[in-house]
Amino acid sequence: MSENQSAAQMHFIQMIKNKLPNHVSLPEQIASLLNIGDHSAYRRIRGEKVMSLDEVLLLANHFEISLELLNPKISNDQVWFSFKTLDNKSFTFEQYLQSQIDHLERISKAKEKEMIYSAKDLPVFHYYHFDELAAFKIFVWKKAIMGLEEYQDRQFSIDTVNEDQNIVMGKMALERYIAVPSVEIWNDETPHSVLRQIHFYYDMGVFKNKKEALVLVDQFMEMMNHLEKQAEVGHKFHVGDNPSEYGSTYKLYNNEVVLCDNSIFAVTDDQKGVFITHNTLNYMFITNRDYCDTTQLWLNNLMKRSTLISSASEKARTQFFNTIKEKVEVVRKRIK
Repeated sequence: MSENQSAAQMHFIQMIKNKLPNHVSLPEQIASLLNIGDHSAYRRIRGEKVMSLDEVLLLANHFEISLELLNPKISNDQVWFSFKTLDNKSFTFEQYLQSQIDHLERISKAKEKEMIYSAKDLPVFHYYHFDELAAFKIFVWKKAIMGLEEYQDRQFSIDTVNEDQNIVMGKMALERYIAVPSVEIWNDETPHSVLRQIHFYYDMGVFKNKKEALVLVDQFMEMMNHLEKQAEVGHKFHVGDNPSEYGSTYKLYNNEVVLCDNSIFAVTDDQKGVFITHNTLNYMFITNRDYCDTTQLWLNNLMKRSTLISSASEKARTQFFNTIKEKVEVVRKRIK
């Protein structure tokens, strides 16, 4: 094996190792996936045996590693990305939620980590603090976005929330999100899509009764109070817990000029990645160095042109959240 081959293979092995939970054995994983013995797996890990192209492709696909990471000389105008279409057949909603959990798990276990979220819509993780509100959001996704046939004539009911495995998985994603230092960039419209959806579906008769719609409005108000408190203390924490520094850092910006686009930039140790959402729920994951650097620069410039409303910015934060709460009361009165 040449020196360049050895360096590339060792780098590839390290990327695989970074994606494994601490309790999972790297040699056992490679031996199992490549259908080889433990000794052969160790030889590949130590760089004594060159991996075949088929072996590299198999491992890269399994661990969702872009091969462009192994080729720094790739043309700047070529960007590779990973993508799966949420169709509830080849890639089900449960698999979609699991992919979110897996990505957050990999980010959260890094020593140095941060997420920057340019939020056109409220980041989904916040909904999972509130079971009924999260269940409603998932109901809307399956009914209006995915167009699942069994949801087209179904009413929303909070009676089945405790039976929803999606909520359990959502809470797993929330746990990992709380462990990741985050920056969120909002604008005036970011929190309001779910309010409009509650009002719209109430007018359409989708709720069993008025009380259920009002439960969601109340929970939305609680969520805004919680997010305001997180912004005040500059840390994430669970609803009902005393604010403290046990959670990761939380910075919140308000941008009054640029419409955000739901792009998410993540940095873990020496690696960067960008999640680009489209068609509401689907997303592409990009690790191209130039693309990530450009996205990071854009987000940094966006923050410079935004108002920081977390930590010490009490007046700006109060004004921002008071405007949201006034709109909540408008929706509440329309339902009553």
